[in-house]
Amino acid sequence: MSVTIDLSDIEQAILENYAKQHSLTIEQAIKTTLLEIIEDKVDLLAAEEAHKEFVKKPVTYSHDDAWAEIMGE
Repeated sequence: MSVTIDLSDIEQAILENYAKQHSLTIEQAIKTTLLEIIEDKVDLLAAEEAHKEFVKKPVTYSHDDAWAEIMGE
């Protein structure tokens, strides 16, 4: 897949500088950064959903209880 992005001169300079600082090609910098942002957003949504569930049913377990549950004790 090929994508074209129109950048201003300033945006291009920022992108080129970022890629250079991280020893990446511009393509690698865009891919890596975009995928990290997407992963962070997915993680945030999962955390928000888990928090909502916890607020509905605020059950906590001690470390020993959780470990016993995992070990089938």
